Formats: sequence, C-alpha cells, structure tokens
Amino acid sequence: MGVGMDHFLSTDNSPTGGAPKAGYTYNGVFAFVYPVPPVPTEPGFVVVPPLERRGRILGLYSDGYADHLIVPDYDGYDYSWAISLGYYVEGPSFCVPWPTGGTAVLHGFYSKVYTDHAYQLSAAPLAGYDYDGPVCPVFDPNQSPPIGAVPLYQWVLDASRVCYRDPESSAPICYSETGYATDALSAVATAVSVNLGDRFHTGMRSAVNGVYVFDGYHPDGAKTPAPQPHETVVILRSGDKLPKVESHNKRAWWKLHHVR
Repeated sequence: MGVGMDHFLSTDNSPTGGAPKAGYTYNGVFAFVYPVPPVPTEPGFVVVPPLERRGRILGLYSDGYADHLIVPDYDGYDYSWAISLGYYVEGPSFCVPWPTGGTAVLHGFYSKVYTDHAYQLSAAPLAGYDYDGPVCPVFDPNQSPPIGAVPLYQWVLDASRVCYRDPESSAPICYSETGYATDALSAVATAVSVNLGDRFHTGMRSAVNGVYVFDGYHPDGAKTPAPQPHETVVILRSGDKLPKVESHNKRAWWKLHHVR
C-alpha cells in the first residue's frame, strides 16, 4: 500500500482527453514534442519532409500499479520487462526529434513508495525517487518550439489518495488518506520478518503491504499456461490472502517485489 501518485504526460490538455481519470491535477506544459502522424512509415519511426526521422514514444499503463510509463519505440529498445510486470501498451503517445540545438533530455525516475514513474528535464535528484536514466530528447519548454511541435502537458494524480489493486478486479481502488488511516486492515504486521524476493503461495496471508509478482504455479513452479497480463501483479494489504490465478483456476507462487 502506498500513496497513489501517478505522473501522466499527454499532448492533449482538454478536460476529457488530458486527464486520464478522476483525481488528476493539470500541472502545465512539460516540454514540446511532435504529434504522432496517423500512419508510421517503419516500425518505431515516422518520416516527415524533408525526410526527417522521428522516434515514436509509447504510452504504457498498469492497472495493478495504477502507474503510467513512457518508453521509446525505436532503436531496438526492449520494454518486455514492463509487460512482464503487468503494464500494457495504450498506444503511441508522441514523437521526439534527434538531439539538436534547442533539445533537452527527458530523464526518468521511479519511486518504490509511490509505485510511480516520474519525469523531469534534468538528472538532478528528485525527492522520494530513484534515478531511472535518460528516456528521450524533447524540445526545451523555455525556447521557441519549431514549426509542427506541440506542447506536452503533465497531469499528476492527487498525492493524498492511497491506491491498491483488489485481487478480484483489475482496476485500482483508492481511498483518501483519512479513510485509509482509519481502516483496520491498513495495519502493517511488524512481528513477521520478510525479505524482497521471498516466495509465498496462494492462500498464505501477506505479512506486509506489498506488491507481488507471479512466479509460477504452486507447487511445481510451472509457468504455463500463462496468466492474463493483469493477473501477473497483485498489490495486497497486510493480512490479505494471496490469490489464485482465476483465468486457469490454479494456485500460484508469488514473489514479493517491493513493500509499500
């Protein structure tokens, strides 16, 4: 369990198109980028006159983590790690230029506490987050953008909300901090010692507020048939039972990924 923070980048700042869900706050222009043309000319790239190649950026989302993520879709970037954790591709998000004059680097950060990917235009430390490396070039918001570039807006989920994934649903459930603090199920078990990477099976109770990833079926560890993407990650409160894989009605091993 953790604070329900989520950073979302979009080229659309309209009331319906900009904010992905209720509870998000508009946070202004983050940078300038190119919009995604209707038809890509080759995998991961678009080509516009005069034959300028622009790299596509994909937007991903995880119902389990309630987290948006952006990844490059060019130069062989492998984002299978995100798919394995339950993220799915929402679609092309925007296009970026090659580094030239007037460009800045978009840097990624990740918080285990918030289970949130965040971004800024420098590698300077971001409180509460670990540095995740450079993501892609963008146009500096403090300079005049080139013709054809559009604003990239940022939306942020209200940090006073606490979210978790109900094992019976792929949708995150959120409470206000006040409501969460008074919920008896929110107490963290401190008497039991657990470590990241420890494995637990269906029916056992979580000793912590934690995120678990599918690690094979119980008892033999087989990983086929594959679970549905939303079944590969569960976020539990202390005292919750580890679920079975509903799509195949099979018991499973779950590995503790991190504590919230």
